[in-house]
Amino acid sequence: MDDEFISAFDALGVARLLRKVEAPDFGASVLDFVSQAGPIRNFGAYFWTSVQRKKAVFSICSGDIGSYWFHRDGTDFVANPDVFAELQAAVEASSERASTLSRFAPTETDPRFPRYVRAGMCEKLSIATRRGDHAILSFFLRSKADGMISQKEMRGFEALLPVAHEAISLRHRIVGSEAFQFRPGVSVSSLKERGLPRFSKLSPREAAACDSILAGLTVAGTALNMSVSENTVRTLRQRAFRKLGVSSAQQMTSFVLFEAQFGETAPE
Repeated sequence: MDDEFISAFDALGVARLLRKVEAPDFGASVLDFVSQAGPIRNFGAYFWTSVQRKKAVFSICSGDIGSYWFHRDGTDFVANPDVFAELQAAVEASSERASTLSRFAPTETDPRFPRYVRAGMCEKLSIATRRGDHAILSFFLRSKADGMISQKEMRGFEALLPVAHEAISLRHRIVGSEAFQFRPGVSVSSLKERGLPRFSKLSPREAAACDSILAGLTVAGTALNMSVSENTVRTLRQRAFRKLGVSSAQQMTSFVLFEAQFGETAPE
């Protein structure tokens, strides 16, 4: 996927999705966001408070499938030893800084097949991330009516799902844990002020250039807002990406969302 295509996705939906993290219609916002790449009718997530204990809960879901059936199926799947072994392997194989996207379509002998048929689903995209002993796995279901995912759509999902996944994880932390005190307006500048590793290395202008990405601003809009040239904006972003260890706006956004939830302030 080229940079122009990725930038279009940034401008269209990232800022709107971030503003919806605490909203009642967050689920619909996630589905609207990921469906920029292709139709996705349902999503859900499993959360591990401890990967080592090998126990997960069905955390959040939204979409066309009724909440009763979605929760019932999700709970049944995690209770099935064979299915849970797949989920456990996925989170154990996941990275602390990056997420791996996988595809799945059940065969007729799979215990999930009847549930997929009943719900009219044909394929699932899953993405897992962990930090220390915590982990979350988000999955996105493709409707049989929409058909199997094409190569072109897959390229779009590879860009969008990591961002949606981190927003889902952040939503879980807000709703499910009072110990995490969320503050509206997640920004690179706020993480820099907290002294988080990597973010503390950014200059104020580099942080501001990254904040503009989260706000959905284009390079031209950022240049106008910061009173600098467009070339300067591109330079500031590239410097920031190198310091953060990312290579794209999508990776940067996912990293920011992840660190906003799980990052710890550097010791003084």
